[in-house]
This record gives sequence, structure tokens and C-alpha cells, in this order.
Amino acid sequence: MDVTWRFLTNVQHTYDREQKLVEKYDITSTGTGGGGGEYPLQDGFGWTNGVTLKMLDLVCPKENPCDSVPQTRPAAAADKQPATAAQ
Repeated sequence: MDVTWRFLTNVQHTYDREQKLVEKYDITSTGTGGGGGEYPLQDGFGWTNGVTLKMLDLVCPKENPCDSVPQTRPAAAADKQPATAAQ
């Protein structure tokens, strides 16, 4: 969940600042697109858009989906599951 949260936070900061999604993100810092590779950083790359939507689905409850990163980090999925009795 840590990588998911860092990625989503970076996407949100970049979007808030530039009003666009970009192809790559550097999750070691916040609010910066990634770099390097064979060509300059691209705007709105398809896989990034899809991964962002899927990760938002993972961190937002199904009954209250979100269009942006929540202000507080949600509990890990393991924390949400009820404990089962030992058999």
C-alpha cells in the first residue's frame, strides 16, 4: 500500500500544479514527474491514467468512490478485514 499511496500522492500533486497527468512519476519525491528514457516526458499516457484509476479504486471505499487522493492515508487492507476464529 505504501507504493500505491506514494504514487497517488505524486500524481495528485502533479495534477494540482500542472492540470495534467504525465507518463512517469518519481515516487522518491512528491509532485515531480519522472525522467530519463528514450524520449521526453509525455502528457496523459494511457497506462498511467489506468493505473491511477485502479489505485483510487483500491484506496477509496466502493460505496464512496473518489476522483482524487483522500486527504488521509487509508488503513491497510489487512487492518479492515475482521479477524477469524482459529480452527
